[in-house]
Amino acid sequence: MPSWDNTPALERPCAQCGNSFPAKRSDAKYCSSLCSSRARPPRTAPTAEQRRAWREGRLAEAGYRERVNAQDVARIRKVKAWIRDYKVTKGCVDCGYKAHHAALEFDHTDGKTANVSALKSIAAVQAEIHRHSCVVRCANCHRIKTFDGKDWELRHPSTAS
Repeated sequence: MPSWDNTPALERPCAQCGNSFPAKRSDAKYCSSLCSSRARPPRTAPTAEQRRAWREGRLAEAGYRERVNAQDVARIRKVKAWIRDYKVTKGCVDCGYKAHHAALEFDHTDGKTANVSALKSIAAVQAEIHRHSCVVRCANCHRIKTFDGKDWELRHPSTAS
C-alpha cells in the first residue's frame, strides 16, 4: 500500500452530494463516509429461509451452544448476586432482619407484573422494583402482611376457622 503522505491532494467532486473535496487517491469518489453510505443501495430484509439457514448454521457451529449457555449462566449468576446484595443491604422494612438473603423477599405494593427472581437482567429487576414500589420484607413479616391484607374470610366464610 503506498504512503499517501507525500501525494498532493486534488480537488474532486463528490459522486453523491456534488461538493468538491481534496482527494489524494485517484479513485476516491465520495467526500465522506456518510455520502458513501448514502450512495449504497438499501439492504433488503432477509427472507425466512435465509434466517433459518443462518440460525441452523450458527447452531451447528462447534461449541456455540456451550458458549451461549455459559454466557447465560454467568449473566444469571450476576443478577442473582445483585438481588442477594440488594435484599441484605435493605433488610426487612418491618422488623429490620438482614442476616440472610434467603429469608428476605420482595413485596410488591402496587401489584405485580413479574417474579423478580425470574428476571434476566439487573435493569429489568430495577425496573420491576421501581415500577411496583417493591419493598424487602422477611418471610414472616411478608406472610403476616399478606394474610392481614386479604379479605378471603369474608368471601369464603366456610373456609374460615
